[in-house]
Amino acid sequence: DNSANLYAIDPAEGTVIWEHNFGTVGKTSPVFADGKIYLPELNGNFHIYRLTDTGLEELDHEHIEMPDGRYAEIYGSVAVAYGRIYFTTEEGIYCLGKKDRPYKVEPNPPVSLGDEGEPGADAEPAWLQVLPAEAVHRNGEAIDFRAELYDAKGRSLGEVTPTWSVDGLQGKIDGQGAFTAPADAGSQAGHVRAKHGGLEGAARVNLAGPLPWSLDFENGEVPGHWIGAARKASVGEAEGVEGAEGKVLIKPKSARGVPRATFFMGPSSMRGYTIQADVYAVQEGRRKPDVGVVNSGYTLDLQGNHQRLSLYSWPSELRMETKLDFPWEMSTWYTIKLRVDQQGDKARIRGKVWKRGEAEPEAWSIEAEDALPITQGSPGIYGFTYAPAYYDNVLVTESAPTTTASGMP
Repeated sequence: DNSANLYAIDPAEGTVIWEHNFGTVGKTSPVFADGKIYLPELNGNFHIYRLTDTGLEELDHEHIEMPDGRYAEIYGSVAVAYGRIYFTTEEGIYCLGKKDRPYKVEPNPPVSLGDEGEPGADAEPAWLQVLPAEAVHRNGEAIDFRAELYDAKGRSLGEVTPTWSVDGLQGKIDGQGAFTAPADAGSQAGHVRAKHGGLEGAARVNLAGPLPWSLDFENGEVPGHWIGAARKASVGEAEGVEGAEGKVLIKPKSARGVPRATFFMGPSSMRGYTIQADVYAVQEGRRKPDVGVVNSGYTLDLQGNHQRLSLYSWPSELRMETKLDFPWEMSTWYTIKLRVDQQGDKARIRGKVWKRGEAEPEAWSIEAEDALPITQGSPGIYGFTYAPAYYDNVLVTESAPTTTASGMP
């Protein structure tokens, strides 16, 4: 995993047999070759292990550095060819093996799926696949589903016309797999299901309703149509949180790994809207979380440890970032607001933050202009939680005059 833990898992039961920590940050996949596991670590460490009945035995550990003495970053797994191990680091490409071992580079033979060949007329269907397997749309849009049969060896047996049905959705599907939901239906999530010859298949469907959206979480549930939130957040009473108004969305601190998460609320085609939410951060020791909102691919990030406000397009590659010092208090509710307007060949991004309960300031706290604009994207909630964070009163409203009543193009 990302925290450099290697797991052995029973494939039948799903239980963890053993766990081995090999460092701090692991970005690569382990590779098994010649009875050994080859495992690079991001910070220049390279490990070779022998697999035993109870775990791993380390055979070798090397630390690779740059000429200036800092570690050479390693992001890629090893490649195995011609009896040698190859891997790439920031410092250079390495080859492990005997220098005098002869080899000849030849084209690989054509990849064969074995002698099974094409499925015959007597091939038995084993799986019914509904396509697309997942659909994120807006109400009122038609979605065309189809169904395809596969045998036990994964070979396609062609498309079929199944019996269609919907589960948990306001909408109808006809005999040809065309699904539509009322344009004025609320945001929803459910399944389109198919049956054919004793087999069943399903596709997940997320549908966005017309703007405005207002969520206070008083129903006690993470919204079913949100993407990425079901396993990383919960809704409940905010114990020990001052000023909490009933139930809130809770993003707990992560037990392991990088605690970054974004919860998206709609399809990626959305544009011309404003999102705001109430946020609350808790400090644990010296750790403070980051909280924010996302609009059309841009994030307004209220950063705890840095005590600043940051506006950017992608945290992994800060092509576009504007930031300013912004002292803010832990264990205090704030309202955060982000608007994105497409103006010709540029995007104008504006954000503001104020203490909840105080009058909204007229001026924007932070502004940016992107000459390479992201023209659309789902609204979302952002959290980087080494300590817990809480969200409430999420509001998404139409803001640009060029959008439709639904807030989407």
